[in-house]
Amino acid sequence: KNGTGGKESFGAVLLNYLRGSDAHEGTGNGNGNGNGNGNGNGNGNGNGNGNGKAKFRERPNTKLGDIVHSAPLYVGPPSSNRSRDDSYLAFKSAKNSRKPIVYVGANDGMLHGFDAATGNEVLGYVPSAAFNHLSKLSDTNYIHRYYVDSTPTAADVKIGSSWKTMLVSGMGHGAKGIFGLDITNPSNFTESKASTIVGFEYPNASTPVNNADEVGFISGQIPIAKLNNGQWGAVFGNGYNNTGSGKASLFVLKIQTGNPFKRLPTGVGNTTTPNGLANPALVDTDGNGTADIAYAGDLQGNLWKFDLTSSNAAGWRRAYKLFSAGKPITQTPKVSKHPNGGYMVYFGTGKYNEVSDLKTTDTNTFYGIWDHFNRRVNKSDLVQQSVTNTISAGGNSYRLVSQNAVVYTGAQAKKGWYINLPVSGERSVSNAVIYGRRVLFNTLIPSTNGCSAGGTGWLMELDYLTGGMLTVQAFDTNNDGTVDSADAIVGGQGNSTINSMPIIIKNGAGITKISGTSDAGTDDGSGSYFGPKNRRSSWRQIISK
Repeated sequence: KNGTGGKESFGAVLLNYLRGSDAHEGTGNGNGNGNGNGNGNGNGNGNGNGNGKAKFRERPNTKLGDIVHSAPLYVGPPSSNRSRDDSYLAFKSAKNSRKPIVYVGANDGMLHGFDAATGNEVLGYVPSAAFNHLSKLSDTNYIHRYYVDSTPTAADVKIGSSWKTMLVSGMGHGAKGIFGLDITNPSNFTESKASTIVGFEYPNASTPVNNADEVGFISGQIPIAKLNNGQWGAVFGNGYNNTGSGKASLFVLKIQTGNPFKRLPTGVGNTTTPNGLANPALVDTDGNGTADIAYAGDLQGNLWKFDLTSSNAAGWRRAYKLFSAGKPITQTPKVSKHPNGGYMVYFGTGKYNEVSDLKTTDTNTFYGIWDHFNRRVNKSDLVQQSVTNTISAGGNSYRLVSQNAVVYTGAQAKKGWYINLPVSGERSVSNAVIYGRRVLFNTLIPSTNGCSAGGTGWLMELDYLTGGMLTVQAFDTNNDGTVDSADAIVGGQGNSTINSMPIIIKNGAGITKISGTSDAGTDDGSGSYFGPKNRRSSWRQIISK
């Protein structure tokens, strides 16, 4: 299909090439006859004088496509904490010895599954939306493009009376839409049982045009959660470059079929100035294991709150615009409880999707917004923190940050804080992390040269309620391998590369902070926050419109 520049006429030979065969890589010439014979394999059947090899692109280093924005997802035996559900405990016991698999999307058209113990590939799934461009991979003049370029999410879900493990993923810059796979039994990963693995694709041929056109390119992990109608769903923002109304929308899909429970449009955006919604953070406000509210940001800088508390999907609605930042919000917000009630919602602004984004010099901002009053928060309700100085120590650069008080009580109570990112073009496009009473986030300062390594940035670590610099040491400024009283108190450390969401690893009595690796995982549905983790940003190609 759509084989411009490709070799789709070689049929089965091309299929084997895409599966990893190198038998027909090389610099042969001629044209196949549609079934792979003739010049395609040089066996004398068909037309032309073959030299024994099709003219397919050589892959001397690896047959696996490049992995850019997809982080590996490890799925082993069920491990969720649902002790109140006897049926889940039975499922968990039955699958206790399930073979661990690592899933990751690649720009060879496939979502791959690898045996975690051996590294052998056990699954290769090509979404329909990526299929049309597969033949381009064999072109000797191949120009890099994306295919399955987003991090998957997996969760144990109950469909009817049966528990299953479902994987859901978008395709990032590769194609519009999402797909779901039933990965409950890796022993079923065979061609003869392929139909039992494929759960859904959305949109699909039967999707009404008025819904299909609202779906754009979906990046980042998609939350999977139990909903208040008693069923399980995948909840995602409609992404970017939709060809429908241009409005930002939240989709809630049935996990068993991929059909929508409901689409919740924000009402903001149009075909002249198209908008798009990033993936949401879901919050269980009453601790009963269901998603009650969602927070998500859009390209026009609005942070939205959605109400999912009704037991009927018809009652799910856009609640209100919590905040307007005026700059694109392309990350999933992070949420934590506020000690005075309500929730703190953390997010940064900035975009890093297109070539034009490389030269954007706007001032971007990171926010901590208190959602407690069921109304919109204005910037005048917030306390500003600032980067006050940059110092050098132990061979690294560090930022000093103000420590302005944020008072959340009384007649003049504040509703949060913000800090402007001081470097021209600096932005926040990867998710934050909350650890203890701290919020950690990476910033990105892109190189204006699209062929360079990407750029630099900062790992910031601030007080989660004030956004100010901590009153204790957080970084190993003297580079002796230990964070202690001998180190300076600072608010951020320079990164020499573009990094993704910070990772916190408990290490005995202390912690290890990793600034530049990927994070992915399963959602156990037992806590108050159902948000996805994050995609990798350590190597990134910017695309043209």
